[in-house]
Amino acid sequence: MNVFLGAVRKQSAARLRQGLVRLQFVDDALKRGYASPRLLLELFLCELLAAETAVSPR
Repeated sequence: MNVFLGAVRKQSAARLRQGLVRLQFVDDALKRGYASPRLLLELFLCELLAAETAVSPR
């Protein structure tokens, strides 16, 4: 839990807000059956990881 909270604290408020907006979109899409749950979650995770890589290349 401490690792998670530390990672969250390193993010900007705008980045956290953007992630929450995308998560809300995924939640709505899941409830409405727009696509398979697996596809929606995979796309969401890819977006998060791609954004993280663009911000802090390793």
